[in-house]
Amino acid sequence: MSEHKVFLGAVLLLATLLGGCRLEFWFSSDDDDFWTDATGVWQGTVTETGVGSFAVTGLLITGQLHVFSLTDGPVIGGTYAMSHDGLNASTTHYANAIAAASGTLSATVSTRSWINGSFTTSDSGSGTLSLRYDTLTTRGASLPTIGGNWFVTDGSGSLGLAIDSTGAIHGSDTSGCIYSGQVDIIDPAVNLYGIRLTASSCGTADGHYAGHATLQDTNLTNGRLVFMVSNPSRAIVRTLDRT
Repeated sequence: MSEHKVFLGAVLLLATLLGGCRLEFWFSSDDDDFWTDATGVWQGTVTETGVGSFAVTGLLITGQLHVFSLTDGPVIGGTYAMSHDGLNASTTHYANAIAAASGTLSATVSTRSWINGSFTTSDSGSGTLSLRYDTLTTRGASLPTIGGNWFVTDGSGSLGLAIDSTGAIHGSDTSGCIYSGQVDIIDPAVNLYGIRLTASSCGTADGHYAGHATLQDTNLTNGRLVFMVSNPSRAIVRTLDRT
């Protein structure tokens, strides 16, 4: 008799002896699709070959990827899929807020720990990515938490946004741009928000944008709003403080 038949026979005998008792079996496997998750707020570095290394923030959830510098470094948006512990993304790379190249990004993910990978772009660029999980991710999300008035003054001028109790966005900047949109709760347990933004009276920057935001701390808990929104042509990356 084969070992396979002996094993099945033993299982059936055990089930008979236990009668109506519930049986549960656990099998070890190399298939860890159910356990590897890139969702979260991430902090780390993007190194562009021949250019340099830049501190970046990564916002990843529901197959959407935003990795961006809050200064003058790389801005990357895209969609990703997971297989085991591997992440593969199709990306758009922006320079000075304008789409400059398409790309592909491949990385290895350790859930709530790290993401390490590399990328290539259609303009012959390449580089590496190293991110570490930000525990602020687990702070959660709600409309009352993100609601309020947000403002920034920097080298690009001033920008003010108001988010009301329904998540509706209204605002403007010193360049004359008018902003409207909506904040959505994706997962109440994750400090990531969906943002849809429409810019008008902005000339070539007019259009519809979508992306994600997270809340960070200043001298106030949840006192800083960080977001990236994009479309196939342009991206907007901003950091605003609560007023």
